[in-house]
Parts: sequence; structure tokens; C-alpha cells
Amino acid sequence: MESLAKKIILFSIIGVISYAAIIFVSNKREVKERSNNSLVNQSINNVDYKNTARIKTLMKSIDETYNSTNTIKLLYANELLEEGSFDKSIEILDSISNTKSVVTNELVYSLKAKAFASKGLCSVSESYSKKITQHISIKEISNIHVSNCKNE
Repeated sequence: MESLAKKIILFSIIGVISYAAIIFVSNKREVKERSNNSLVNQSINNVDYKNTARIKTLMKSIDETYNSTNTIKLLYANELLEEGSFDKSIEILDSISNTKSVVTNELVYSLKAKAFASKGLCSVSESYSKKITQHISIKEISNIHVSNCKNE
């Protein structure tokens, strides 16, 4: 009976320690994600995506695994498009991967459609525009770029 009580106490202690370790790791991840999100938010508010030096520094310091990182990349890619740096914009858009966000994926397709249309690659632009299936407003914007490309 005494050995059974010792086993129960031992398993209870192991269980409590395991639970505490899981909570600690979980909280640490949450704190890292909040910190990353805060950094991205601050950069958006400061309009850092319009400053190449700042955005490069930011990209080195943020964690690629969090979804908020894609937001600043989308803004930067759009800024590059506005400046006429189509290849660099496509490179940034290609770095956005493994996202489960439909809207993020469709914004990537839209910006790629715009970039390829701007380069005169209408068929490539159209292929990206066709990948947009969920958000009509994003598709309409992409279709405008494809149409403009075909009309030039």
C-alpha cells in the first residue's frame, strides 16, 4: 500500500512538472509572437515599408513564422511596385509562403498579377489573376491590370 502511495505521489509530481513546462513553453511562444506583432505594427505605423534601409533591418529582426510578418512584406512589395521595381517586388512576394490565410494568398496573387502586367507579361499576369477565387474586389483589381496589359 505504501509503495502504491509513493507511485501516485511520484506520478502526480511528474504530471505537475510536465504541465508547468508546457505552460512555460506556450507562454514563451505567445510572448515572442506578441513582440513580433508589436514590432510589425510599429513599423507599419512608422511607414517603414517605404524606406529600404529600415525595411531590410526590420526583415532581419522579425520572425518569418508569424503571419504579421507577411503584412509588412505585402506593403513593401506594393511599394516596390509603385516605384517600378517589379523583379524585386516579385522576389519579396515569393518569400511569402506557407500561409493558411486565403486573403494573404490572394493579395500575393494580385500583386504578382500587377507586377507581371507591368512587365508586359500578360499571360503570366492572367494566370495569377485566375488564382483569385474568394475575394471579388481583389480579383477585380487584378483583372484591371490584366486588361490594361492586353490593351497596350
